[in-house]
Amino acid sequence: MSSSASVPNSVIQLTISCKGLKKKSKGLIKSKPNPCVFVYLQTTSKEIGGTQWICVGRTEVFKDEVNPKFNKIFTFDYYFEKAQRLAFVLVNITKEKEEDNIGAQKYMGYCEAPLGQIISSGKYAPYEALVTKQPPPEGIYVKLNKKKPKNEGKYGKFSICVEELEDTKNTYNFVISCRNLDKKDKLAGSSDPYVVISKKQMDGSMLEVYKTEVVPKDLNPTFQRFSLNAGVLCNCNRDMPLLWQVKDWNKNGEVKFIGEFEASLNTIMDSPTKEFELIYEKKQKKHKDYVNSGILTFQECTLQVPDKEAMLPPSFYDFISTGTEIRLTIGIDFSASNGGFSKARIQSCLHRLYEDGKLNDYQKTIKVIGSVLEAYDTDKLIPVYGFGCKVDGKIEQCWPINEDDLNPEIDGIDSILEVYEYAVRRVQFSGPTTFSEIINLVGSNAEKAVDGSLLGVGGQENHLKMYHILLLITDGDVTSFRETIDAIVNNSDKAMSIVIVGVGDCNFTDMNVLDADNKKLISSSGKEAERDIVNFIQLNKYRDDSPAELSQAVLNEIPAQLQSFVNKYRIVPYDKDHAKLHPHLQSVFDLSEAAN
Repeated sequence: MSSSASVPNSVIQLTISCKGLKKKSKGLIKSKPNPCVFVYLQTTSKEIGGTQWICVGRTEVFKDEVNPKFNKIFTFDYYFEKAQRLAFVLVNITKEKEEDNIGAQKYMGYCEAPLGQIISSGKYAPYEALVTKQPPPEGIYVKLNKKKPKNEGKYGKFSICVEELEDTKNTYNFVISCRNLDKKDKLAGSSDPYVVISKKQMDGSMLEVYKTEVVPKDLNPTFQRFSLNAGVLCNCNRDMPLLWQVKDWNKNGEVKFIGEFEASLNTIMDSPTKEFELIYEKKQKKHKDYVNSGILTFQECTLQVPDKEAMLPPSFYDFISTGTEIRLTIGIDFSASNGGFSKARIQSCLHRLYEDGKLNDYQKTIKVIGSVLEAYDTDKLIPVYGFGCKVDGKIEQCWPINEDDLNPEIDGIDSILEVYEYAVRRVQFSGPTTFSEIINLVGSNAEKAVDGSLLGVGGQENHLKMYHILLLITDGDVTSFRETIDAIVNNSDKAMSIVIVGVGDCNFTDMNVLDADNKKLISSSGKEAERDIVNFIQLNKYRDDSPAELSQAVLNEIPAQLQSFVNKYRIVPYDKDHAKLHPHLQSVFDLSEAAN
């Protein structure tokens, strides 16, 4: 039983510096500020039914400095499939005794960006953004100046460097046993125990990172040996407190708690006995003679460091941070099965436009998924097509919704949502419905994704300029299913993935066939797919989930699919030498050394 928790693609560290900060004026005298940056992470809270900004820490304070280079390091789990928006709020520390109180200090400005955008800006060059004196995002409370800022763009800039932790390649190996566990099944006089390991996140919540198998009817179980990546387990920090819990499994789904303890890896490794008491706090408070609910023993807890001479394959992070762009294309189903705008059908129409600002399922999917992926696209220009519709009496299966055949790209997700409303009123919902035309179009574009003009080590390696993601939003009523399979198989050797989001109440049997996780698709000519490039999810199953959980479900297979492509075709990340030859990489790599 492996953990159901989302696994980070990497663990990264951010460091912050500022350049050209504005001096503060006192009459005719200008003095330098005492800058400090507070860092916030936007999180989703089911309790408040929305998002909130959590302060994850602050830098040290620099005295009288307009170009501070802060030493404080901020460590984050990086998830490709999550937006992970960060805000960097700059203040002038004027009240030293209240350094941790941002509201007591003088506000100097802020910048905001998704972590993915910071990473994709470059592994060897910093992400830079101007300091704006506009109010920070709602939920971040600072002391604002009553005067409106007059000189936007002249308050300095942030420079944020990102680096992957080297220890993310390390793994920890465990063999765990327990003895004298409490009996949770009174009739059988035993328990069905398993172990859950969790770590504390920056917002204070606990993230489950691993779950062992269940050992049935055993109060003295020994669990199977397992290994965990250092980044996933503890952010490569051996002093990070970890929560170790033992629970009892039941056939009816009820989980009974046995006991827990908290210990870092260093605590475990330094322990002479490697034994820890399992405590059930509720039971401990009730019974004065309570000792423990069992003992957990680490028969093995060892660090495994890969051989430096061994050639480890490049990670997903290595590509994203060295110039590989994610290119999104969106396909929208305008077929008749989506309903219509007549009085009799409007209530069930999947493209219904609400006057109160509520989003229909198509709009919600575009906003949630598009907002994550546009962070990896430098120009934010996204082509959007409609299919299964009639436009001016002609059936269209790949109609640019901005009605520009030569330039179907739309600038950013907000603009896409605006053009979508126009398109809904412009088209006639019709049919038949086929995915093949838009799949082949993206496949044709993906043929240019691999840069074979530059040779790497041994003169054999290519480089990946971009990786295409086709987001298809559909009610599932596909007319030409065999053509769709053929298109997927024929493009399975391209630098692309297909994400299908099903809206409405269709049973989506065909879509589940396309998501061939356990069996490769075969075309009508007998050709087998080179790789699995499709991921399908049904939106209704995530109706009560947060946008972060939805994007995670939709996009969680993309990193592995990109990795399978680059491994299969001997593709490696760009480096500085190649950046000198390619203008589109100049901003990703710091070439100042080469210039000197």
